[in-house]
Amino acid sequence: MRTESRRIPRVLRDRPRRSHSHQSVHGPILFLITTVALLVLIPGITPPGRAEAVTGTIAVGVNPAGIGIDTSANRIYVSNYGLNGTFPSTVSVINGTNNSLTDTITVGVNPAGVGVNSGTHTIYIANYNSSSVSVINGVSNSTATISVGVHPSRVGVNPITNEIYVTNSGTGTVSVINGTTNTVSTTILVGRSPVGIGVIPSTNMIYVSNSLDNSVSVINGQTNTVIKTIIVGNDPGNIGANPTTDIIYVVNSNSSSGTVSMIDGSSNTVVAAIPVGAYPTGIDVNSLTNKIYVANSADGTISVIDGFTNK
Repeated sequence: MRTESRRIPRVLRDRPRRSHSHQSVHGPILFLITTVALLVLIPGITPPGRAEAVTGTIAVGVNPAGIGIDTSANRIYVSNYGLNGTFPSTVSVINGTNNSLTDTITVGVNPAGVGVNSGTHTIYIANYNSSSVSVINGVSNSTATISVGVHPSRVGVNPITNEIYVTNSGTGTVSVINGTTNTVSTTILVGRSPVGIGVIPSTNMIYVSNSLDNSVSVINGQTNTVIKTIIVGNDPGNIGANPTTDIIYVVNSNSSSGTVSMIDGSSNTVVAAIPVGAYPTGIDVNSLTNKIYVANSADGTISVIDGFTNK
């Protein structure tokens, strides 16, 4: 059984269960590689013959862990988890127009997940070893701090309701933050060691992966209650949600034959298990092209899933 005694905790979700020398975190600087996908004007149609590739590499802080985008301001926020005992911890701010580093903001201890409300230009950072969330004003880059549960891991935002959801892996709970007052309005009990979170704003449903239960808790955002628990794959981690198709994608992290569980939000059932690379960790969705991008930590690769064919 896995424990929390590792120097880099499971919240990072980027360490396979075996040693790989190229993944050492002891170097002075790690690099965040950002891949810019080709977007098309008509959803669902991708021009043939266009290969996706890495277009640039940006130097940020030590051990970058989470990423969030203010789409209206074209700013990218990267949490630099650092090493245990390395303080202060920071968030790097990137200008999406020219891919330049514009600022570095001090936050809580070991920042992990990042959530952004582009409507209010507010950024929420889960500080894993501070049991807190740093709230960044995207205009002034000033910060405030909100206390949450133990070991906050990931952040989900519903921009319609201006509610922010934080998974607390140490207490098996989700903290709900009112984005207007920046206070915790309620705490929801979910499964063991919740990590990933995804939000479908139109239905106000929140999906939370419970890594030690191999399950996903479905929260009704109107009542803030768990309405269903869905069994998925082994050690579910990060979640990507497509608000256009109402499909939720969950990476099952602890396997050399990695999979992504695909949940239909209309029925809240698993409709497919999609094979990807070894020990998949990060995931995100482009709702315009209906493509899903999965980072495979042991392969050093990205799996690109076609949301229309599920391959």
